[in-house]
Amino acid sequence: MLRLRNGPLRHSVATGIIRSFATGRVATSSPWELPTRAARKTVAGINHTEALVRNHRYWVGGLSGNSYRYRDNLRVRGLGRGMATTAAKDDAGEGFSVKSKLKLANGVTMPKIHFGVYEVKPGEETETAVRDALEAGYRAIDSAQGYYNEESCGKAIKGFLTMHPELTREDIFFTTKLRSNSSYVDTRRAIKSSIEKTGLQYLDLYLLHSPYGGPQKRKESWRAVADAVEDGEIRVGGVSNFGVRHLKELLEREKEQSRRPVVNQIEVHPFNANAEITTFCRENGIQIQAYAPLVKGRKFDHPVIKELSKKYGCTPAQLLVRWSLQMGYVPLPKSVRKERIEANKNVEGIEISEEDMKKLEGLDEGLSTSWNPTNAP
Repeated sequence: MLRLRNGPLRHSVATGIIRSFATGRVATSSPWELPTRAARKTVAGINHTEALVRNHRYWVGGLSGNSYRYRDNLRVRGLGRGMATTAAKDDAGEGFSVKSKLKLANGVTMPKIHFGVYEVKPGEETETAVRDALEAGYRAIDSAQGYYNEESCGKAIKGFLTMHPELTREDIFFTTKLRSNSSYVDTRRAIKSSIEKTGLQYLDLYLLHSPYGGPQKRKESWRAVADAVEDGEIRVGGVSNFGVRHLKELLEREKEQSRRPVVNQIEVHPFNANAEITTFCRENGIQIQAYAPLVKGRKFDHPVIKELSKKYGCTPAQLLVRWSLQMGYVPLPKSVRKERIEANKNVEGIEISEEDMKKLEGLDEGLSTSWNPTNAP
């Protein structure tokens, strides 16, 4: 049972913008609660996209970019923010580092660089790679049910936090994905399973891994994700490998910004610009995450990549990560080698000129390094 103390939460609506002001405290009658939607409406007066309560700690993020943070009998911190008009807004300066963050269309912030664990073996290999990434400064880990290493990621993250008591769960941004689109019930069950496997209490970002399964299953699975966001199990809902047609399908169904996909994770790099999808996402406030940003190393010896890497005094991997960041994407570089994990993130000192960005843009050949479900029926 949630109860608000020392004042209400008020909200006022202006044209296209919701601003909220908090003057209260939140307490709970149990050590762990996921408040009902009705309870959250009572507390804040508006629907919320996330709510978690544990040991008298409460995190809540409102619609349209509002966010509040409640901590152990402290007054609310945070101001209401207007709706993002672009896919994301920088929330930590213009820097491009593992410490830099951007604000998504729903107001949640996330790191600009994520560490991916695709094709990393579950168990020791994943645990070591994730631990090395976190020690190197990465604060975002990207997994999936289909990678079979969610549990290993959770173990590594929890171990890292134990070794670093100055950090909390909220400092790590964890992503996972639904293996296959299915029924509403099965998707809700899969979400709960990922939470239990990782032991991370909630998921920061949850994606439908592909559009496979047809329109009905996509809609049912997405409805489950949107409800899980409202119920506090997920902070941000998104999709992966969705083409423009699939995205339109969801946007036409979901009119409320809070229930729309905020992220689309696709393969994108200079050799696969995916221009139609990236343009549509940019126009509709959907942040692009770039998987396979290093092209799996297949183009490191390309003459243009070698030329520009030499010019900027960096590795081909660093050049490609920097390109992705300058394009406004969130790259997911991956490696299991500690020295490469460290090197891939060191792109702050690189600034690709406009002329060279155009040169890289000219490399597009529609190359897919693995699968390409963006044209699925």
